[in-house]
Parts: sequence; structure tokens; C-alpha cells
Amino acid sequence: MKKWIAALAAVLAVVLVYGYVWLGSYKMAVKYYDQAEENMNKQRYDIALKGDEAYNRTSKKYEYVGGYEQVLSIWKSPYAWPRPAVYDKAKDKIDEIVNDKLTPEAGVQLVQKYLRQDNAFLPEILVSSTKKLIEQDRKDEAKDVLDMLSDAFGSQPGMQEQIEALNAKLK
Repeated sequence: MKKWIAALAAVLAVVLVYGYVWLGSYKMAVKYYDQAEENMNKQRYDIALKGDEAYNRTSKKYEYVGGYEQVLSIWKSPYAWPRPAVYDKAKDKIDEIVNDKLTPEAGVQLVQKYLRQDNAFLPEILVSSTKKLIEQDRKDEAKDVLDMLSDAFGSQPGMQEQIEALNAKLK
């Protein structure tokens, strides 16, 4: 009987600790999502996507402002379960920025700004920028962006097929 109670207490402790950590992660994700939404509404798409540090005049120090990418990062582990709705909302907002909000020029600028940092969405941004330039019949610029995509991300899995498909559209 004592072993059963000890096992139950251990399971309960694990559940309580996991619940506490999950709730903290959820609160942080919601905070970052709200900050990203604020920047999205101000059309500051790079900060909405990636986050940034901003100077707080009241506290006289830099504070981190989260972006949609940080929301996904919080929940990327397969053990982070259940994923809250804010995770899917952030994914949708990233798609909206990459495919609808960024002009080709803004996309290239964003890639140049964050190229040396960890950002999972840079290849998608370059693919989207190339497609938009092709649609606008700006083929020379599209070729330049496609070259950047190939040089920077051509070795990533699945990227070569996308590059070849875009090259075919350029011809």
C-alpha cells in the first residue's frame, strides 16, 4: 500500500511540475504573441516575425520584445503538449507575413538583416520574394534573389527542388 501511495505521489508531483512549467510557457507565448500583434499592426513585420530588443525609458534598460517565431520556439519540443491555440495562430501570422505582407524588397532586406542569425523562415521569405518578382515580370531581380536563395540555403533538404521550379518559371 505504501509503494502505491509513493508512486501516486510521484506521478502527482510530475503532473504538477509539468502543469506549472506549461502554464509559464503559455503565459510567455501569449505575451510574445501580443507583442508581435502590436508590431504587426504597426506594419513592423520584421519585428513581428523575429522579435527585437527595445529600450524602456522607464526602467532605463533594454527589454526583449517577442515575435511569432518565439511563440513557435517555445512549443517546438514534441514534449510540449498540448500546444495551445496561440501556436497555430502564430504559424498563420508567419505565413501571412511571408506570403502576403512583405514586398519582395522588404523580404530581401529582412533576409539580409537576419542572415547570420537563427531564423527558420528566411528561405521561405526568399522563395516568396522570388515568386512575387516573377509575377511582376521583374525577372532580373528575381534571378538575383534566386541566386541568394541558392547560395545561402541551397543545401537545405527540399530546397533544391524549389530552386529548380523557380528557375523553370524564369525561363
